[in-house]
Amino acid sequence: EADGMRLRRISLRNFKGVAAASVDIPAEGVTVIEGPNEAGKSSLAEAVDLIIEYLDSSGAADVPAAQPIGVDAGPEVEIELTVGAYHLVYRKRWLKHPETVLRILAPRPEQLSGRAAHERVKEILDKHVDLGLWRALRYEQGVELEQAAVDREHEAIRVLGVRLDETGQVVGVERRLGDAVAGAQRQLER
Repeated sequence: EADGMRLRRISLRNFKGVAAASVDIPAEGVTVIEGPNEAGKSSLAEAVDLIIEYLDSSGAADVPAAQPIGVDAGPEVEIELTVGAYHLVYRKRWLKHPETVLRILAPRPEQLSGRAAHERVKEILDKHVDLGLWRALRYEQGVELEQAAVDREHEAIRVLGVRLDETGQVVGVERRLGDAVAGAQRQLER
């Protein structure tokens, strides 16, 4: 059963155009990351995808694409997150001195490195997170929006509290998303 995932912190070093940055994410509410073009907003989301998907030894095109131009250092990402009852700190570096380190702080302390760390994170995420929904709900700058294929049993139906009409089209999502945006705006105005 999917219990959900909550990012607490994302830290980047030598990742695309970001020399070093860390974003702490509040435990509650909606988090909106805003800033000028080329400030690294999209890099945060890409970094989370990279750390979850790719081994530190991966040769996939996304890995060298994360290395900053003209810097002789491997891209590095660290995330702190809660997944179900788990509280994790997970770090990877690719290309130059590849490394993967996982510290599980709760429910029972554990420390793993290398492939074992990667596999343990995958195991925890597969048990507690609908990664398909995670990917479907992400919005990427510069990518044209399309309606995702959703069936009556899809987790998005439960999470968003929407329904499907007789043709299988999602009904009611605009109001829910509008309510979420309005709530985020009120928080920003405080």
